[in-house]
Amino acid sequence: MSEADEQPGSAENGWGTHPTEQRQAELEGMLRKWESESDHGPRRSPFDGIPLNGAEVFWLTIQAAPDDISKAKAEQLLRGPFTPSPIGPFDLSKLHLDGAYLPGAHLEKADLRGAHLDGANLRGAHLDGADLRGAHLEKADLGAAHLEKIDFAGAYLDGAYLTGAYLDGAYLVGAPLKGVTLQAAHLKGANLRGAYLDRADLARAYLDGADLQGAHLEGAHLQGAHLEGAYLQEAYLKGAFLEAAHLEKTDLRKAILVDANLRGVNVTRASLQRANLYRADLREGEFDEADLRGSSLVAADLRGADLSRAIFDIEANLADAKLGDRNCGFASVIDTGWNGVILASVDWSGLFRKHWWQPLSGGKLGDDRRGSRLAARAHRQLALALRAQGLNAEAAELDYRAHIRASKDLWHKGQYLAAFASWLACAVFGYGYRLGRCFALYVGVVLLFSIIYRSIPYGYGARYSPHYLPWWPQALILSFTSFHGRGFLSSDVAGSVWHGAWAAGEAVVGLLIEVTLIATFTQRVFR
Repeated sequence: MSEADEQPGSAENGWGTHPTEQRQAELEGMLRKWESESDHGPRRSPFDGIPLNGAEVFWLTIQAAPDDISKAKAEQLLRGPFTPSPIGPFDLSKLHLDGAYLPGAHLEKADLRGAHLDGANLRGAHLDGADLRGAHLEKADLGAAHLEKIDFAGAYLDGAYLTGAYLDGAYLVGAPLKGVTLQAAHLKGANLRGAYLDRADLARAYLDGADLQGAHLEGAHLQGAHLEGAYLQEAYLKGAFLEAAHLEKTDLRKAILVDANLRGVNVTRASLQRANLYRADLREGEFDEADLRGSSLVAADLRGADLSRAIFDIEANLADAKLGDRNCGFASVIDTGWNGVILASVDWSGLFRKHWWQPLSGGKLGDDRRGSRLAARAHRQLALALRAQGLNAEAAELDYRAHIRASKDLWHKGQYLAAFASWLACAVFGYGYRLGRCFALYVGVVLLFSIIYRSIPYGYGARYSPHYLPWWPQALILSFTSFHGRGFLSSDVAGSVWHGAWAAGEAVVGLLIEVTLIATFTQRVFR
Protein backbone atom coordinates (compact mmCIF):
# COMPACT_ATOMS: atom_id res chain seq x y z
CA MET A 1 0.00 0.00 0.00
CA SER A 2 1.35 3.44 -0.92
CA GLU A 3 2.02 6.20 1.58
CA ALA A 4 -0.95 8.16 0.25
CA ASP A 5 -3.24 5.20 0.80
CA GLU A 6 -2.08 4.94 4.40
CA GLN A 7 -3.28 8.47 5.14
CA PRO A 8 -7.11 8.58 5.13
CA GLY A 9 -7.13 12.35 5.42
CA SER A 10 -5.01 13.01 2.33
CA ALA A 11 -6.67 14.74 -0.65
CA GLU A 12 -4.81 12.37 -2.98
CA ASN A 13 -7.05 9.51 -1.91
CA GLY A 14 -10.29 11.47 -1.76
CA TRP A 15 -13.63 11.00 -3.47
CA GLY A 16 -13.29 10.47 -7.23
CA THR A 17 -10.02 8.53 -7.03
CA HIS A 18 -9.42 4.79 -6.78
CA PRO A 19 -7.59 2.80 -4.11
CA THR A 20 -4.82 0.39 -5.13
CA GLU A 21 -5.75 -2.97 -6.66
CA GLN A 22 -4.49 -4.69 -3.52
CA ARG A 23 -6.78 -2.57 -1.36
CA GLN A 24 -9.70 -3.20 -3.72
CA ALA A 25 -9.18 -6.94 -3.28
CA GLU A 26 -9.12 -6.54 0.49
CA LEU A 27 -12.38 -4.59 0.46
CA GLU A 28 -14.05 -7.09 -1.87
CA GLY A 29 -12.98 -9.89 0.46
CA MET A 30 -14.62 -8.10 3.38
CA LEU A 31 -17.87 -7.80 1.44
CA ARG A 32 -17.91 -11.49 0.50
CA LYS A 33 -17.12 -12.57 4.03
CA TRP A 34 -19.99 -10.46 5.32
CA GLU A 35 -22.40 -12.02 2.83
CA SER A 36 -21.31 -15.53 3.77
CA GLU A 37 -21.73 -15.01 7.51
CA SER A 38 -25.06 -15.91 9.08
CA ASP A 39 -24.25 -14.21 12.41
CA HIS A 40 -22.34 -10.91 12.37
CA GLY A 41 -22.24 -10.53 16.14
CA PRO A 42 -22.11 -6.92 17.39
CA ARG A 43 -20.74 -5.62 14.07
CA ARG A 44 -23.10 -3.30 12.21
CA SER A 45 -21.58 -3.55 8.72
CA PRO A 46 -18.66 -5.15 6.87
CA PHE A 47 -16.58 -2.04 7.66
CA ASP A 48 -17.55 -1.44 11.28
CA GLY A 49 -14.41 0.04 12.88
CA ILE A 50 -12.41 -0.32 9.64
CA PRO A 51 -10.37 2.77 8.59
CA LEU A 52 -11.48 4.03 5.18
CA ASN A 53 -10.54 7.02 3.04
CA GLY A 54 -12.45 8.95 0.40
CA ALA A 55 -11.12 6.84 -2.49
CA GLU A 56 -12.24 3.61 -0.83
CA VAL A 57 -15.71 5.03 -0.14
CA PHE A 58 -15.92 6.05 -3.81
CA TRP A 59 -14.96 2.53 -4.95
CA LEU A 60 -17.45 0.91 -2.51
CA THR A 61 -20.20 3.19 -3.75
CA ILE A 62 -19.55 2.00 -7.33
CA GLN A 63 -19.79 -1.63 -6.13
CA ALA A 64 -23.20 -0.87 -4.60
CA ALA A 65 -24.66 -0.12 -8.05
CA PRO A 66 -27.43 -2.50 -9.21
CA ASP A 67 -26.60 -5.30 -11.67
CA ASP A 68 -28.25 -3.54 -14.60
CA ILE A 69 -25.74 -0.65 -14.35
CA SER A 70 -22.15 -1.34 -15.34
CA LYS A 71 -19.32 -0.26 -13.07
CA ALA A 72 -18.09 2.23 -15.67
CA LYS A 73 -21.57 3.73 -15.98
CA ALA A 74 -21.91 3.88 -12.20
CA GLU A 75 -18.61 5.76 -11.90
CA GLN A 76 -19.68 8.16 -14.62
CA LEU A 77 -22.95 8.84 -12.82
CA LEU A 78 -21.20 9.42 -9.50
CA ARG A 79 -18.75 11.87 -11.09
CA GLY A 80 -21.47 13.76 -12.91
CA PRO A 81 -23.50 16.69 -11.59
CA PHE A 82 -26.09 15.97 -8.91
CA THR A 83 -29.60 15.27 -10.11
CA PRO A 84 -32.66 16.78 -8.40
CA SER A 85 -33.77 13.30 -7.36
CA PRO A 86 -33.37 12.64 -3.62
CA ILE A 87 -32.36 9.00 -4.25
CA GLY A 88 -29.25 9.67 -6.35
CA PRO A 89 -28.23 8.26 -9.75
CA PHE A 90 -28.99 4.78 -8.43
CA ASP A 91 -30.18 3.16 -5.23
CA LEU A 92 -27.48 3.39 -2.54
CA SER A 93 -29.49 1.71 0.18
CA LYS A 94 -27.16 -1.30 -0.15
CA LEU A 95 -24.13 0.85 0.71
CA HIS A 96 -23.55 0.05 4.38
CA LEU A 97 -20.71 1.93 6.04
CA ASP A 98 -22.18 1.77 9.52
CA GLY A 99 -19.51 2.30 12.17
CA ALA A 100 -16.79 2.93 9.56
CA TYR A 101 -13.71 4.88 10.64
CA LEU A 102 -13.45 7.94 8.36
CA PRO A 103 -11.81 10.79 10.34
CA GLY A 104 -10.52 13.59 8.09
CA ALA A 105 -11.64 11.76 4.95
CA HIS A 106 -11.93 13.87 1.80
CA LEU A 107 -15.45 13.38 0.50
CA GLU A 108 -15.92 16.70 -1.24
CA LYS A 109 -18.92 16.61 -3.62
CA ALA A 110 -19.57 12.98 -2.69
CA ASP A 111 -22.94 11.59 -3.70
CA LEU A 112 -24.07 9.63 -0.65
CA ARG A 113 -27.83 9.97 -0.97
CA GLY A 114 -29.51 7.26 1.06
CA ALA A 115 -26.20 5.72 2.21
CA HIS A 116 -25.99 4.06 5.63
CA LEU A 117 -23.39 5.74 7.83
CA ASP A 118 -24.99 5.04 11.22
CA GLY A 119 -22.44 5.48 13.99
CA ALA A 120 -19.63 6.18 11.52
CA ASN A 121 -16.65 8.26 12.64
CA LEU A 122 -16.46 11.24 10.29
CA ARG A 123 -14.72 13.61 12.68
CA GLY A 124 -13.01 16.40 10.76
CA ALA A 125 -14.12 14.90 7.43
CA HIS A 126 -14.36 17.16 4.38
CA LEU A 127 -17.86 16.86 2.96
CA ASP A 128 -18.05 20.29 1.36
CA GLY A 129 -20.66 20.25 -1.39
CA ALA A 130 -21.59 16.60 -0.76
CA ASP A 131 -25.15 15.37 -1.20
CA LEU A 132 -26.42 13.62 1.92
CA ARG A 133 -30.14 13.68 1.22
CA GLY A 134 -31.82 10.71 2.82
CA ALA A 135 -28.54 9.46 4.30
CA HIS A 136 -28.57 7.56 7.59
CA LEU A 137 -26.27 9.32 10.04
CA GLU A 138 -27.84 8.29 13.32
CA LYS A 139 -25.27 8.58 16.15
CA ALA A 140 -22.52 9.35 13.64
CA ASP A 141 -19.54 11.37 14.87
CA LEU A 142 -19.30 14.48 12.67
CA GLY A 143 -17.37 16.62 15.12
CA ALA A 144 -15.48 19.48 13.42
CA ALA A 145 -16.53 18.08 10.02
CA HIS A 146 -16.91 20.44 7.07
CA LEU A 147 -20.54 20.31 6.01
CA GLU A 148 -21.00 23.78 4.56
CA LYS A 149 -24.06 24.28 2.33
CA ILE A 150 -24.94 20.58 2.40
CA ASP A 151 -28.49 19.47 1.64
CA PHE A 152 -29.64 17.20 4.47
CA ALA A 153 -33.23 16.89 3.24
CA GLY A 154 -34.68 13.63 4.50
CA ALA A 155 -31.42 12.69 6.26
CA TYR A 156 -31.54 10.84 9.57
CA LEU A 157 -29.38 12.58 12.16
CA ASP A 158 -30.94 11.48 15.44
CA GLY A 159 -28.28 11.36 18.16
CA ALA A 160 -25.51 12.48 15.82
CA TYR A 161 -22.44 14.14 17.32
CA LEU A 162 -21.73 17.44 15.54
CA THR A 163 -19.66 19.36 18.08
CA GLY A 164 -17.70 22.10 16.34
CA ALA A 165 -18.99 21.02 12.92
CA TYR A 166 -19.13 23.57 10.11
CA LEU A 167 -22.70 23.67 8.83
CA ASP A 168 -22.89 27.25 7.61
CA GLY A 169 -25.63 27.57 5.01
CA ALA A 170 -26.64 23.91 5.38
CA TYR A 171 -30.16 22.84 4.37
CA LEU A 172 -31.82 21.06 7.29
CA VAL A 173 -35.50 21.83 6.75
CA GLY A 174 -37.61 19.45 8.82
CA ALA A 175 -34.55 17.36 9.69
CA PRO A 176 -34.95 14.97 12.65
CA LEU A 177 -32.21 16.16 15.00
CA LYS A 178 -33.56 15.03 18.35
CA GLY A 179 -30.82 14.71 20.93
CA VAL A 180 -28.13 15.82 18.47
CA THR A 181 -24.95 17.29 19.94
CA LEU A 182 -24.09 20.55 18.20
CA GLN A 183 -21.94 22.25 20.81
CA ALA A 184 -20.00 25.19 19.34
CA ALA A 185 -21.15 24.12 15.86
CA HIS A 186 -21.17 26.68 13.06
CA LEU A 187 -24.68 27.06 11.61
CA LYS A 188 -24.61 30.62 10.37
CA GLY A 189 -27.33 31.17 7.79
CA ALA A 190 -28.40 27.52 7.98
CA ASN A 191 -31.98 26.64 7.07
CA LEU A 192 -33.48 24.74 9.99
CA ARG A 193 -37.08 25.64 9.36
CA GLY A 194 -39.35 23.11 11.03
CA ALA A 195 -36.38 21.00 12.16
CA TYR A 196 -36.81 18.73 15.18
CA LEU A 197 -34.13 19.67 17.70
CA ASP A 198 -35.84 18.44 20.87
CA ARG A 199 -33.29 18.09 23.69
CA ALA A 200 -30.48 18.87 21.25
CA ASP A 201 -27.27 20.30 22.68
CA LEU A 202 -26.55 23.60 20.93
CA ALA A 203 -24.54 25.23 23.71
CA ARG A 204 -22.22 27.97 22.35
CA ALA A 205 -23.34 27.16 18.80
CA TYR A 206 -23.17 29.87 16.14
CA LEU A 207 -26.62 30.31 14.61
CA ASP A 208 -26.32 33.91 13.46
CA GLY A 209 -28.96 34.62 10.82
CA ALA A 210 -30.16 30.99 10.83
CA ASP A 211 -33.76 30.26 9.85
CA LEU A 212 -35.45 28.36 12.70
CA GLN A 213 -39.03 29.28 11.95
CA GLY A 214 -41.38 26.71 13.46
CA ALA A 215 -38.42 24.61 14.64
CA HIS A 216 -38.93 22.28 17.60
CA LEU A 217 -36.41 23.10 20.32
CA GLU A 218 -38.25 21.79 23.37
CA GLY A 219 -35.76 21.15 26.16
CA ALA A 220 -32.85 22.08 23.90
CA HIS A 221 -29.61 23.37 25.43
CA LEU A 222 -28.69 26.75 23.95
CA GLN A 223 -26.55 28.17 26.74
CA GLY A 224 -24.29 30.90 25.40
CA ALA A 225 -25.45 30.23 21.82
CA HIS A 226 -25.16 32.99 19.24
CA LEU A 227 -28.55 33.60 17.60
CA GLU A 228 -28.07 37.20 16.56
CA GLY A 229 -30.48 38.07 13.77
CA ALA A 230 -31.87 34.53 13.66
CA TYR A 231 -35.47 33.82 12.65
CA LEU A 232 -37.40 31.99 15.37
CA GLN A 233 -40.98 32.92 14.54
CA GLU A 234 -43.41 30.40 16.02
CA ALA A 235 -40.50 28.25 17.20
CA TYR A 236 -41.19 25.81 20.01
CA LEU A 237 -38.77 26.46 22.87
CA LYS A 238 -40.74 25.10 25.80
CA GLY A 239 -38.38 24.27 28.65
CA ALA A 240 -35.34 25.24 26.58
CA PHE A 241 -32.13 26.36 28.30
CA LEU A 242 -30.98 29.72 26.92
CA GLU A 243 -28.86 31.10 29.75
CA ALA A 244 -26.55 33.88 28.57
CA ALA A 245 -27.58 33.26 24.94
CA HIS A 246 -27.20 36.06 22.40
CA LEU A 247 -30.53 36.88 20.77
CA GLU A 248 -29.86 40.45 19.70
CA LYS A 249 -32.20 41.55 16.90
CA THR A 250 -33.65 38.02 16.78
CA ASP A 251 -37.16 37.52 15.46
CA LEU A 252 -39.09 35.62 18.16
CA ARG A 253 -42.61 36.59 17.18
CA LYS A 254 -45.21 34.09 18.44
CA ALA A 255 -42.42 31.86 19.78
CA ILE A 256 -43.35 29.43 22.56
CA LEU A 257 -40.97 29.94 25.49
CA VAL A 258 -43.06 28.42 28.27
CA ASP A 259 -40.91 27.45 31.28
CA ALA A 260 -37.78 28.35 29.31
CA ASN A 261 -34.61 29.34 31.17
CA LEU A 262 -33.45 32.67 29.72
CA ARG A 263 -31.41 33.90 32.67
CA GLY A 264 -28.86 36.45 31.56
CA VAL A 265 -30.05 36.25 27.94
CA ASN A 266 -29.43 39.21 25.64
CA VAL A 267 -32.49 40.07 23.52
CA THR A 268 -31.58 43.68 22.80
CA ARG A 269 -33.78 45.03 19.99
CA ALA A 270 -35.31 41.59 19.52
CA SER A 271 -38.91 41.18 18.41
CA LEU A 272 -40.98 39.21 20.93
CA GLN A 273 -44.41 40.26 19.74
CA ARG A 274 -47.10 37.82 20.92
CA ALA A 275 -44.45 35.47 22.27
CA ASN A 276 -45.50 33.15 25.10
CA LEU A 277 -43.11 33.50 28.05
CA TYR A 278 -45.30 31.88 30.69
CA ARG A 279 -43.25 31.11 33.82
CA ALA A 280 -40.03 31.83 31.93
CA ASP A 281 -36.91 32.62 33.95
CA LEU A 282 -35.78 36.01 32.64
CA ARG A 283 -33.64 37.09 35.57
CA GLU A 284 -30.82 39.51 34.72
CA GLY A 285 -31.78 39.40 31.04
CA GLU A 286 -31.04 42.30 28.69
CA PHE A 287 -34.29 43.48 27.06
CA ASP A 288 -33.08 46.91 25.99
CA GLU A 289 -35.41 48.19 23.22
CA ALA A 290 -37.03 44.75 22.90
CA ASP A 291 -40.50 44.67 21.36
CA LEU A 292 -42.79 42.89 23.85
CA ARG A 293 -46.13 44.04 22.48
CA GLY A 294 -48.83 41.45 22.91
CA SER A 295 -46.45 39.07 24.67
CA SER A 296 -47.53 36.86 27.57
CA LEU A 297 -45.28 37.20 30.61
CA VAL A 298 -47.65 35.54 33.06
CA ALA A 299 -45.74 34.44 36.20
CA ALA A 300 -42.45 35.25 34.46
CA ASP A 301 -39.43 36.04 36.64
CA LEU A 302 -37.95 39.41 35.59
CA ARG A 303 -35.93 40.14 38.72
CA GLY A 304 -32.83 42.12 37.90
CA ALA A 305 -33.67 42.23 34.18
CA ASP A 306 -32.94 45.32 32.07
CA LEU A 307 -36.21 46.49 30.49
CA SER A 308 -34.87 49.91 29.52
CA ARG A 309 -36.70 51.28 26.48
CA ALA A 310 -38.56 47.98 26.06
CA ILE A 311 -41.99 48.37 24.47
CA PHE A 312 -45.22 46.93 25.90
CA ASP A 313 -48.83 47.55 24.95
CA ILE A 314 -52.28 47.03 26.43
CA GLU A 315 -52.41 43.48 25.02
CA ALA A 316 -49.26 42.39 26.88
CA ASN A 317 -49.94 40.27 29.95
CA LEU A 318 -47.83 40.71 33.09
CA ALA A 319 -50.13 38.87 35.51
CA ASP A 320 -48.19 37.60 38.55
CA ALA A 321 -44.90 38.55 36.93
CA LYS A 322 -42.06 39.31 39.34
CA LEU A 323 -40.11 42.48 38.66
CA GLY A 324 -37.83 42.15 41.66
CA ASP A 325 -37.18 41.59 45.34
CA ARG A 326 -34.52 42.49 47.89
CA ASN A 327 -32.40 39.45 47.01
CA CYS A 328 -32.17 39.72 43.22
CA GLY A 329 -32.86 43.42 42.77
CA PHE A 330 -35.50 45.07 40.64
CA ALA A 331 -35.73 45.24 36.90
CA SER A 332 -34.35 48.38 35.29
CA VAL A 333 -37.23 50.25 33.64
CA ILE A 334 -35.57 53.43 32.40
CA ASP A 335 -37.76 54.94 29.67
CA THR A 336 -39.78 51.72 29.37
CA GLY A 337 -42.83 52.18 27.15
CA TRP A 338 -45.71 50.72 29.22
CA ASN A 339 -48.37 51.98 26.78
CA GLY A 340 -51.30 51.02 28.97
CA VAL A 341 -50.18 47.50 29.93
CA ILE A 342 -52.11 46.35 33.00
CA LEU A 343 -49.75 46.70 35.97
CA ALA A 344 -52.27 45.92 38.71
CA SER A 345 -51.74 42.17 38.25
CA VAL A 346 -47.95 42.35 38.65
CA ASP A 347 -46.52 40.87 41.84
CA TRP A 348 -45.37 44.02 43.68
CA SER A 349 -44.91 42.31 47.06
CA GLY A 350 -41.12 42.57 46.76
CA LEU A 351 -41.35 46.36 46.91
CA PHE A 352 -42.24 46.35 50.58
CA ARG A 353 -40.39 45.23 53.69
CA LYS A 354 -42.01 42.49 55.74
CA HIS A 355 -40.44 43.89 58.92
CA TRP A 356 -39.46 47.44 59.78
CA TRP A 357 -35.83 46.50 60.50
CA GLN A 358 -35.19 45.01 57.08
CA PRO A 359 -33.26 47.10 54.52
CA LEU A 360 -35.01 48.41 51.45
CA SER A 361 -35.97 45.53 49.18
CA GLY A 362 -32.98 45.36 46.93
CA GLY A 363 -34.42 47.24 44.23
CA LYS A 364 -32.70 49.15 41.48
CA LEU A 365 -35.44 50.05 39.07
CA GLY A 366 -32.79 52.15 37.42
CA ASP A 367 -29.28 50.74 37.19
CA ASP A 368 -26.75 52.57 39.40
CA ARG A 369 -24.15 52.01 36.70
CA ARG A 370 -25.99 54.53 34.57
CA GLY A 371 -26.20 57.08 37.34
CA SER A 372 -28.54 57.90 40.19
CA ARG A 373 -30.30 60.51 38.06
CA LEU A 374 -31.48 57.85 35.61
CA ALA A 375 -32.47 55.62 38.51
CA ALA A 376 -34.59 58.39 40.02
CA ARG A 377 -36.20 59.01 36.64
CA ALA A 378 -37.03 55.32 36.26
CA HIS A 379 -38.71 55.25 39.69
CA ARG A 380 -40.78 58.34 38.91
CA GLN A 381 -41.83 57.05 35.49
CA LEU A 382 -43.07 53.76 36.91
CA ALA A 383 -44.74 55.59 39.81
CA LEU A 384 -46.72 57.69 37.34
CA ALA A 385 -47.81 54.56 35.43
CA LEU A 386 -48.89 52.85 38.67
CA ARG A 387 -50.73 55.88 40.01
CA ALA A 388 -52.63 56.19 36.72
CA GLN A 389 -53.96 52.67 37.37
CA GLY A 390 -54.89 53.37 40.99
CA LEU A 391 -51.90 51.64 42.61
CA ASN A 392 -51.18 54.51 44.98
CA ALA A 393 -49.36 52.54 47.67
CA GLU A 394 -46.87 51.10 45.19
CA ALA A 395 -46.50 54.49 43.52
CA ALA A 396 -45.79 56.14 46.88
CA GLU A 397 -43.05 53.61 47.62
CA LEU A 398 -41.43 54.32 44.26
CA ASP A 399 -41.68 58.09 44.79
CA TYR A 400 -39.93 57.67 48.14
CA ARG A 401 -37.11 55.72 46.49
CA ALA A 402 -36.87 58.30 43.73
CA HIS A 403 -36.06 60.93 46.39
CA ILE A 404 -33.33 58.68 47.81
CA ARG A 405 -31.79 58.25 44.35
CA ALA A 406 -32.01 61.99 43.74
CA SER A 407 -30.11 62.69 46.98
CA LYS A 408 -27.36 60.33 45.85
CA ASP A 409 -27.22 62.18 42.54
CA LEU A 410 -26.74 65.47 44.44
CA TRP A 411 -23.85 63.95 46.37
CA HIS A 412 -22.18 62.66 43.18
CA LYS A 413 -22.48 66.15 41.70
CA GLY A 414 -20.65 67.65 44.67
CA GLN A 415 -23.73 69.44 46.05
CA TYR A 416 -23.01 68.20 49.57
CA LEU A 417 -25.17 70.70 51.48
CA ALA A 418 -28.24 69.93 49.39
CA ALA A 419 -27.55 66.21 49.69
CA PHE A 420 -27.23 66.50 53.49
CA ALA A 421 -30.51 68.43 53.68
CA SER A 422 -32.18 65.75 51.59
CA TRP A 423 -30.86 62.94 53.78
CA LEU A 424 -31.99 64.86 56.89
CA ALA A 425 -35.48 65.15 55.39
CA CYS A 426 -35.39 61.41 54.78
CA ALA A 427 -34.35 60.65 58.34
CA VAL A 428 -36.87 63.05 59.95
CA PHE A 429 -40.04 62.46 57.95
CA GLY A 430 -39.15 60.16 55.01
CA TYR A 431 -39.85 62.83 52.38
CA GLY A 432 -43.46 62.86 53.48
CA TYR A 433 -43.96 59.11 53.02
CA ARG A 434 -42.99 57.87 56.49
CA LEU A 435 -45.57 59.17 59.00
CA GLY A 436 -44.22 56.93 61.74
CA ARG A 437 -40.87 58.72 61.78
CA CYS A 438 -42.53 62.06 62.64
CA PHE A 439 -44.50 60.49 65.48
CA ALA A 440 -41.41 58.72 66.83
CA LEU A 441 -39.47 61.98 66.70
CA TYR A 442 -42.30 63.81 68.48
CA VAL A 443 -42.38 61.28 71.33
CA GLY A 444 -38.59 61.28 71.56
CA VAL A 445 -38.37 65.09 71.86
CA VAL A 446 -41.06 65.24 74.57
CA LEU A 447 -39.32 62.52 76.61
CA LEU A 448 -35.86 64.08 76.14
CA PHE A 449 -36.99 67.47 77.41
CA SER A 450 -38.89 65.80 80.25
CA ILE A 451 -35.59 64.32 81.42
CA ILE A 452 -33.97 67.76 81.17
CA TYR A 453 -36.78 69.43 83.20
CA ARG A 454 -36.61 66.64 85.77
CA SER A 455 -32.92 67.38 86.34
CA ILE A 456 -33.41 71.17 86.97
CA PRO A 457 -34.48 72.08 90.59
CA TYR A 458 -37.36 74.48 91.26
CA GLY A 459 -36.58 77.99 92.42
CA TYR A 460 -33.99 80.37 91.02
CA GLY A 461 -30.68 79.75 92.78
CA ALA A 462 -32.15 77.09 95.04
CA ARG A 463 -29.79 74.63 96.66
CA TYR A 464 -29.62 71.35 94.71
CA SER A 465 -31.55 68.66 96.45
CA PRO A 466 -33.77 65.78 95.28
CA HIS A 467 -36.52 67.36 97.34
CA TYR A 468 -36.51 70.41 95.04
CA LEU A 469 -36.66 68.44 91.73
CA PRO A 470 -40.02 68.29 89.90
CA TRP A 471 -41.88 65.03 89.78
CA TRP A 472 -41.97 63.02 86.56
CA PRO A 473 -45.60 63.89 85.85
CA GLN A 474 -44.75 67.57 86.32
CA ALA A 475 -41.74 67.23 83.95
CA LEU A 476 -43.89 65.54 81.29
CA ILE A 477 -46.60 68.20 81.56
CA LEU A 478 -43.96 70.95 81.34
CA SER A 479 -42.41 69.32 78.21
CA PHE A 480 -45.80 68.81 76.54
CA THR A 481 -47.00 72.37 77.17
CA SER A 482 -43.63 73.79 76.07
CA PHE A 483 -43.75 71.79 72.81
CA HIS A 484 -47.22 73.03 71.90
CA GLY A 485 -47.31 76.33 73.87
CA ARG A 486 -44.39 77.90 72.00
CA GLY A 487 -42.49 78.50 75.29
CA PHE A 488 -45.05 80.81 77.00
CA LEU A 489 -45.44 79.28 80.45
CA SER A 490 -47.35 80.49 83.50
CA SER A 491 -45.38 81.30 86.64
CA ASP A 492 -46.69 78.26 88.46
CA VAL A 493 -45.45 75.97 85.72
CA ALA A 494 -42.07 77.57 85.04
CA GLY A 495 -40.03 76.74 88.12
CA SER A 496 -36.93 78.80 87.17
CA VAL A 497 -35.33 80.82 84.43
CA TRP A 498 -33.60 77.68 83.22
CA HIS A 499 -36.92 75.97 82.77
CA GLY A 500 -38.04 78.91 80.65
CA ALA A 501 -34.90 78.81 78.50
CA TRP A 502 -35.22 75.12 77.79
CA ALA A 503 -38.94 75.53 77.15
CA ALA A 504 -38.24 78.19 74.50
CA GLY A 505 -35.78 75.86 72.79
CA GLU A 506 -38.30 73.02 72.84
CA ALA A 507 -40.92 75.34 71.35
CA VAL A 508 -38.68 76.02 68.35
CA VAL A 509 -38.07 72.29 67.84
CA GLY A 510 -41.79 71.60 68.25
CA LEU A 511 -42.68 74.19 65.62
CA LEU A 512 -40.39 72.56 63.07
CA ILE A 513 -41.71 69.08 63.85
CA GLU A 514 -45.34 70.18 63.64
CA VAL A 515 -44.72 71.74 60.23
CA THR A 516 -43.11 68.57 58.92
CA LEU A 517 -45.88 66.48 60.52
CA ILE A 518 -48.54 68.49 58.72
CA ALA A 519 -46.60 68.20 55.45
CA THR A 520 -46.27 64.46 55.92
CA PHE A 521 -49.96 64.03 56.67
CA THR A 522 -50.94 66.15 53.69
CA GLN A 523 -48.57 64.20 51.40
CA ARG A 524 -50.00 60.85 52.47
CA VAL A 525 -53.69 61.78 52.45
CA PHE A 526 -54.14 64.15 49.54
CA ARG A 527 -51.60 62.91 46.98
